[in-house]
Amino acid sequence: MSKFDDVSQDWPDEPENAELVSLAEELANAAPVLPATALARVGAQMRAEIDGLDRQQRWRRVAFGLSVAAAVVLAVAGFTYFRGGSEFAQPQPRIVRKVEPTTPVAIEDRVAIAVSEGAPAAATEKSLVRLEEYRSLFSD
Repeated sequence: MSKFDDVSQDWPDEPENAELVSLAEELANAAPVLPATALARVGAQMRAEIDGLDRQQRWRRVAFGLSVAAAVVLAVAGFTYFRGGSEFAQPQPRIVRKVEPTTPVAIEDRVAIAVSEGAPAAATEKSLVRLEEYRSLFSD
């Protein structure tokens, strides 16, 4: 009998509770006793399941570690690529031109307009924006 068969192992003794004692005896007598070969099969199956779970958890840890390592490598490679090289590379000389100030130049633009002969177009009396109508919008 293994140490897990005794369900009352860590329970306090209650000798005055006869109902509890009789219930425990009934439960112990009602439980069938398994042969040693059946217990060995159950134990082997349990060990196989636990080992399978351990392998799955180990694979998940390895996959997580590899994904973190890949992310770090990509981050370092991207930083190096966009930065333009490592910090140990020799800096390239820059071409600097001296810019001399220039004097401002006046720009004139002439546009030729064809004017028809005859009477000029009549100016309309109507204004483009009706200020009198919308004066309330502009005054305080």
